[in-house]
Amino acid sequence: MRSLGPPDIQPLAAFLLDESHREFPRAKAGNGLREIVCRFPETREQIVRILAGELARHQKALSNLNGLLVGDLLELKAIEAAETIE
Repeated sequence: MRSLGPPDIQPLAAFLLDESHREFPRAKAGNGLREIVCRFPETREQIVRILAGELARHQKALSNLNGLLVGDLLELKAIEAAETIE
């Protein structure tokens, strides 16, 4: 099994944004994006934008997904997303 890397950003982001998938698999995609930042810090800005953008959609019915996205953003110390997190 290979490690996640920058080529996986777009497929994971597409999965995260696809509302036909259930909440927890989408959250795992967000988690995968966060893991990419751990290995490739230069991807942080792009990934924070993706995670914060999905959180900003305010999908009230998806409170678990929203909470997990907040957790990913907090782990990335994404202070630039503080307004969206709030």
